[in-house]
Formats: sequence, structure tokens, C-alpha cells
Amino acid sequence: VWIDSDEEGGPAYQWVDISSTGTAITGFTDDNVLGPFPIGFSFPFYENYYTEVAVSSNGYLIFGSTTSAYSNQNIPSSSTPNNVLAWFWNDLTGGGNVRYQNMGDRWIIQFNNYPDLSGTGTITAQVHLFPTGHIRIYYNNITSGFNVTSSTIGIENNAGTIATNINYNSAYVHNGLAVAIDFPIPTFITAVTP
Repeated sequence: VWIDSDEEGGPAYQWVDISSTGTAITGFTDDNVLGPFPIGFSFPFYENYYTEVAVSSNGYLIFGSTTSAYSNQNIPSSSTPNNVLAWFWNDLTGGGNVRYQNMGDRWIIQFNNYPDLSGTGTITAQVHLFPTGHIRIYYNNITSGFNVTSSTIGIENNAGTIATNINYNSAYVHNGLAVAIDFPIPTFITAVTP
């Protein structure tokens, strides 16, 4: 299930700046995937648990794989990549200041001044992963010239058969937007509300 801060009862916008404290990810080029990088806990994502996540230069995180794709898809789709968390999947160039950090109660990755393919605009955003499977995406700043009308935002399982499709190729994201994606919590996991 998902809800955003534009809706009544949606998540609060809770930006946690790690631009000077997180571990830097360097080496992004056009259409590559880096990692995997340690999360610091076992993160439940659909059918499996993951302790690492890889990062695509094209605006998605991927679990258990390093498949790269520049062209975003309408999910679910059996075409690769699968098992993705798309925070802004589009043909991006890779750049800006990208850092990740385990905060104890969550893992954060921050994309600071991240450029799109045209190179005339940037996006600053964060993804927060919680041990319970909760996901938060925060959009901090989108500058003039960044193409907000072409992207996939959502999550998809390993087979590409199940997805939570939040947005596909429409002007959805804006400054100060918070998106919450929540999984049902199994009875053997202690519930923690992020």
C-alpha cells in the first residue's frame, strides 16, 4: 500500500540530511549500476530479505541483481530489471553527490543535485529503508529544466509479476513531497512505525 503527503493522512516530510556524513558512492556513469552496498540489517522486500542493495544511475535501487536499464517501464513487467525500488526511474546521467548511511533505525540513501539526461536540471531526493519493510521517499528540490514528466516511481517483485505502481510518465513529483510505501507486517516481526 502507498500514500503520499498530498493526501489526508499521508506521511510527514522528514528530510534527514546526510550530504556530509554518509558514505559517498562514486563511479556513476551513463546507464550503470554500482554496488551492492550494505544496508546494515535484513530488509524484507516482497518474497525475500536483503542485507545489500545496488544503485542504478537511472534512478532505482535493485535487490539481488545489478541489471541496468536506461528506459523506464510501466510496472509490473517481466522485462528486466526486476526487484526494483524506483524512486525516479528515467534516463538519468549519473552524477551529483550520492551518499548512504545506516542511522540505526533506518538506512538512508541521498541523491543530491542529481542531473537528468538533458543536464539542465537536477533532483535532490532520499530513500529511507526500515527493518520492518517500510519505505519512505522524500523529494527535496527539483530545479528548473529537470524533466518530471517521464519516470517510473514504485516497487516491483523479483519476477516482475507484482508491483506497487505509484507513477508512470506523468508530472507527479514536486518539492516537499513525501511518499510512504508499507508492507503488511508479519506477526513474527515487531511493528515499528517510522
